[in-house]
Amino acid sequence: GDYIEQSFPTVSGKKWFRGVLAKRIVGAGSVSHGFYQVRWLENGDLSTIDISSPDVTLLGPLAKPPGAIRTRTESRNLENELRGAENPALIERKIRQKQRQKKPLSTASPGSSERDHKAGGMTK
Repeated sequence: GDYIEQSFPTVSGKKWFRGVLAKRIVGAGSVSHGFYQVRWLENGDLSTIDISSPDVTLLGPLAKPPGAIRTRTESRNLENELRGAENPALIERKIRQKQRQKKPLSTASPGSSERDHKAGGMTK
C-alpha cells in the first residue's frame, strides 16, 4: 500500500508519524481526498484519517518501509529542499557553487587580463 505521514504536536514540537494506508472508507472520497484506515508503523494500531488534511503527507508506494517516525535529519533535509524549491535565488546560488567546485583553480586573479588590457590601452 501507499505510505503516509501525519504530524502531531508534542511537548517538544511536531512529530511526524508514519503509517500505511489499509483501505479507503467507502463513500468518503476518492484516492486524493477522503477518509482512509491507516495502520501506524510505530505500534500497528488502526485509525481513520482524512488524507486531504494539511497535516497528512502522502509518501506513496516505497520499495522498503520507512521508519515509524520521521527523524530530525529527514525533517531538516526536507525543510531545506522545500525552502530551496520556493526560493529561485537559492537554487541558482547552489548551482553556481557546484560549477565553481568543478572548475580548476586559475593562478591569475579573475579579470586581471581585462585590467591589464584596459591599462595598456589608456597609456600612450
